[in-house]
Amino acid sequence: ALPIWPFQESVLRKWTAPGARSSLASSLEALRRFRVLVSTSELQRRPGSTGGQGGQAPGALGKPAQAPQAQSQPAQIVLNRRFQSRLAAQLLGTDGSETNDAQEVGSARLGTPSAEALHRHSVSCWDEFLQQLLSAELGSHAEVPREIAQVTSSLGLKEGQQLTSVGFRFALDDRQQQLWSLIVAFLRSGGTCTVCLKCLKIALSLGDLKVGERLKLSEQRLGQLETRFVKLLVDLGVLYSDFGKSHVLADSDHSAFWLAPAGLALFRKDASAMLSRSITGAAACRAVSLLPAHLYDDACGRKPETSGMQTSEEAHGIIVESNFKVYGYTSSPLHALLLGYFCKIIVQLPNLVVGQLAADSALQAMKRGIRAENMLRYLESAAHPHALRRLEEGLPLVPSNVRGQLEVWEASRSRTASRRAVLFEWQPGESEATFQFAKQRAQDSGALLWYRDGSEAEALPPVLVVRAECAPQIRALLGLTESPAPQRLSLH
Repeated sequence: ALPIWPFQESVLRKWTAPGARSSLASSLEALRRFRVLVSTSELQRRPGSTGGQGGQAPGALGKPAQAPQAQSQPAQIVLNRRFQSRLAAQLLGTDGSETNDAQEVGSARLGTPSAEALHRHSVSCWDEFLQQLLSAELGSHAEVPREIAQVTSSLGLKEGQQLTSVGFRFALDDRQQQLWSLIVAFLRSGGTCTVCLKCLKIALSLGDLKVGERLKLSEQRLGQLETRFVKLLVDLGVLYSDFGKSHVLADSDHSAFWLAPAGLALFRKDASAMLSRSITGAAACRAVSLLPAHLYDDACGRKPETSGMQTSEEAHGIIVESNFKVYGYTSSPLHALLLGYFCKIIVQLPNLVVGQLAADSALQAMKRGIRAENMLRYLESAAHPHALRRLEEGLPLVPSNVRGQLEVWEASRSRTASRRAVLFEWQPGESEATFQFAKQRAQDSGALLWYRDGSEAEALPPVLVVRAECAPQIRALLGLTESPAPQRLSLH
């Protein structure tokens, strides 16, 4: 069997019978000599080459020169792309007179990943992204790809290794909003408008594809920014690459890309909700049963769902009860971490997390910058299929009393406000007319915060409190030269 995907030669040798190792060595030598097998390191050294597809490289009559392999990157080999295309044409019963487009379709159908593999890719890629984003909370130190680090910095999700208030809100958002936020951040930090429009065109073209359908990028050579944008889509699980994430930049012009469920989530809420319930790969294969079969391309082998698959999938999601209990049916530690941001975790089992919404945990989350709407959106986007049945009965996913209490807790933090102010106090015997004139001018300009009229009975002088930024105008009106020091007042 010849490797269609990148494959370690050392692993291939281990699977060889002891008596056939010399035969394997001579066979591999012949396949390399005729450019049937090429090394991925050669593709990385020559990004404009196809590994023997566009002409012979120097030394093609003999064994091609091998670049020194890094110890951390074992040597990998892959089947020549042109040979794959020809082999696909023969297996599909086409001859050499067929057009290049037909050969390309045959190659795509030969290597089209299954619906389960596409779903696992979307789930695992997002799992890696969350682990990189929440590395400080998880106590891990994952290497962040360049494109991911760029959009994370552009959105202001992290400050150093810690999440910002924007980062906390982002982590609890629904998948569709998260993906578009990352894409828009990349486009805003890109180059010229023309190049950004090309990237945007690629993103919008995904809306016309089905899951498992190949993305056509062979019309013209991709530029540097477009190649990085495609790499970002692969890292986020929106696209699936035949060379894997690590080789997208090395051979982007000749890699094949298929739409994954995360690409469908950019345009469909049901796909977004399905992925929100599947942060990690638990029951990832079964989760595809939640999407209608017509959303999958025929080449990816989508099969009609069975009742058993649907029952298994129903064990995943979040249910919120009217007694403020939150039940997260998941095996994902990331789900438990996100719930712990605003819930008090009571019980954590391998497939179940039980939390309690309480004032102290909710207020602590609000101090981090998490709003009530972020909590509600997370609970609704990852709702359990049983909870979704409430919508059919005209009931909300989150009980009304829970929603109302979260809003009350948030409003309780807004009862007081603090701002910079300047206080003007009139001494006994000073003109009352100047106070009334200054008060009227402060009211007209919107600078007035508080005032007290003079009281002869209590011998209290008039007092005027205005916004700090408007104090120079009041001083000029009163003919004052010295600037009173601004004070911070709490207004109830």
